[in-house]
Amino acid sequence: MRPGRAGHQYQFRHEAVERIRLIQQFYAAGLGSRLIAPLLAAIDAQHLEPALVQRLTGEHDRIARQVADLQEAGRRLAVLIDIAHHPRETCSSTELDPLT
Repeated sequence: MRPGRAGHQYQFRHEAVERIRLIQQFYAAGLGSRLIAPLLAAIDAQHLEPALVQRLTGEHDRIARQVADLQEAGRRLAVLIDIAHHPRETCSSTELDPLT
């Protein structure tokens, strides 16, 4: 990666910027550098070893569970917001029940 000076900003190749975004996404998703480093090497080699695929599958499953938990929390918040905008005399806790 060879930055070139243009005023006070560095300019990088598009591929380098995309690589940085990918790394940032991996970190944001909770992947650690011990997984990201071999993953990047595998991407460059265009080959993923079965053990790495197994680790990625576990991470994917973990992320999917987190997404589902966040969606459920969002649903419950939406119910609370609806209750706040449309007050009722009574509010049942079953409205926040994940099964309803």
